[in-house]
Amino acid sequence: ELVYVTIVHGVQPLDTGDINNPASKSDVTWDTDFDVYSPEMQQFTLDLCSALLDAQGIVRSVEVCWAQQLLSTLSELGLPFPASREDFESATQVAWPAGLRHRHDGGMWSTIYVAGTLEVESSVADMRKHYDRWQEFMETWNEKAASRGVAIGFQTSGLWRRMSTIENMSISVIVAVFISTAFVAVMLAATLRNFVIVGMVLLHVIGVCLALVSVLVLEGRNL
Repeated sequence: ELVYVTIVHGVQPLDTGDINNPASKSDVTWDTDFDVYSPEMQQFTLDLCSALLDAQGIVRSVEVCWAQQLLSTLSELGLPFPASREDFESATQVAWPAGLRHRHDGGMWSTIYVAGTLEVESSVADMRKHYDRWQEFMETWNEKAASRGVAIGFQTSGLWRRMSTIENMSISVIVAVFISTAFVAVMLAATLRNFVIVGMVLLHVIGVCLALVSVLVLEGRNL
């Protein structure tokens, strides 16, 4: 099973919820700069989808691209692309492009759905490398969007949340090991009053911890 990545336009990547409250939900912050009726935005999205198909190493296929579907419908109607607002409305009455969604304020937002090349069961290290390549791709195209005067977007995937969770848990475990070791050192020093023995015990504990980390690294995991 492959990872699926969604490229979003029309929504700002902001989390307005309380990070200390798991039940707190974030409010959606719309990006009002995104305008599907803009010929520049239509052409930019089509160019982006074409670039995705050429993005070797991270993209297997583009499953949903609203600009490609809009182009197909306009061609069938004998209308030009990019489309004027009137031609856009005519095309969407024939076939609504998948990936375009209405906002409550009357505007729209969009998603481009892409099948990646990464296996879902890949190691966290491989997930991180794949994620970084996706971020690099999006940074490049957001720079192009800014230079062309259209809205920027962001990429997201459920697998990235899994990756981030595992990485954060790993960091927490390492911090806990250091705190626990320091606590044991203080208690032993206060109880035994023999720093040689305390040092030997701590070296043993540290050796066990390093052995565990080594095993994880050899398995291809990234802490």
